[in-house]
Amino acid sequence: MMNNSHGYLIFGDKNKSILWAKEKASTILNISINTLGSYQDFSNEDYDSFGIDESRRLKERAFMRPLAGENKVFVISSHAFTVEAQNALLKLFEEPAKGTYFFIITQNLNNILPTLISRLVMVRLEDKSISNEEEDIATDFLSSNPAKRLLFINKIIEKKVKGEMDEFLNNLESMAVKKIEKKDKIFISTMENIHKSRKYIGSRGSSPKLVLEYLALSLPII
Repeated sequence: MMNNSHGYLIFGDKNKSILWAKEKASTILNISINTLGSYQDFSNEDYDSFGIDESRRLKERAFMRPLAGENKVFVISSHAFTVEAQNALLKLFEEPAKGTYFFIITQNLNNILPTLISRLVMVRLEDKSISNEEEDIATDFLSSNPAKRLLFINKIIEKKVKGEMDEFLNNLESMAVKKIEKKDKIFISTMENIHKSRKYIGSRGSSPKLVLEYLALSLPII
């Protein structure tokens, strides 16, 4: 039918993310967005934490036949997804049932596994879009060799207080998604290194400079 992926990972502003998912769902299901709530093949669920039990129920429902049409849409919003739940969903997102679409919404990318990210189309819906300057910094960082990256770390640190480091990591991630083929092993390793950096930057007493030095030496040149 239309050019829709079977799986999306949407992060950023929650209200914008839900609206975006509903607009996509109304197109996929060929119904008005106002009637989604009562439509049998549309599911919109919100969790504090999405665990292994929720993933099993989702898998069971995903392989049931649609009741009203040819397609089904699942919108899942959660602040956290357990590692067990994500591992259980890998196969589902890699080989989804025909006519089944998933929209995964979170404001916390810190606990999303790179292997899960690789199976979904990432959509970033922040309150503010990435500026040209921020995009240029992230692009220059990724395209430079490790020696050059280390040289302009101080320049980045001058503009990035620790509270803004998550934003820089988001920009690196967005640029990597644009520039690397998801099936490439480099994509997984890049996401894993950014994932590790997010965890570290969130810990007490972490050093933004050490995070950048780690990324400068570990990320591939793209």
